[in-house]
Amino acid sequence: MKKIYTLLFVCISLMSARATSYTISTSGTSYSPNTLTVSIGDVITIQASGAHPLAQVDQTTWNANGTATVSGGWGTTTANHTFTVSSANSIYFVCTNHVGSGMKGQITVAASGINENSNVVNSLSIFPVPASETIHLNYSLKESALIEIDMISLSGQKAASLVNEIQLIGTQQKVLNVPSNLASGVYFIQISANGLKTEERLISIK
Repeated sequence: MKKIYTLLFVCISLMSARATSYTISTSGTSYSPNTLTVSIGDVITIQASGAHPLAQVDQTTWNANGTATVSGGWGTTTANHTFTVSSANSIYFVCTNHVGSGMKGQITVAASGINENSNVVNSLSIFPVPASETIHLNYSLKESALIEIDMISLSGQKAASLVNEIQLIGTQQKVLNVPSNLASGVYFIQISANGLKTEERLISIK
């Protein structure tokens, strides 16, 4: 009975440690805020519409007030765009209709926090590579934690949620099914402990 109460306490405590969500809105011909500092694992929503098409660009294009989209990014969209930050690279975006008026923004990903819980998950191995129907994960936990395992696209969007559960200290061996509707390509396998990103590996799906 004591173990059950302890596990419930851990569960309740860990559920409060979540990634932060941010919304960047449009106001006239500007973004609000137009600069933002976030951490890996945070969720960002940028408003867009037919009047304010949103495009992800590289730094050179951003500095030149251009609209050419960056390779591997989300491209151009006229609908609100939500994504999970999955790497420490800065993100540059513009309104293709009003970039000449200065309607552009930048998201800086803080280096701190990337490995905030890196001591929780250890000795991660993933096979086979490439994967087709199943993914085998082996790792160990130094403490009991709420573990989330997600597949993240190269553009930073969550493609699939594979695991969301309390796991106890010790060796973990998981055989996870690749979602049947997942397109072939390259993804990040992201493992979060207690709501904070701790491990990330590239894997290709065929």
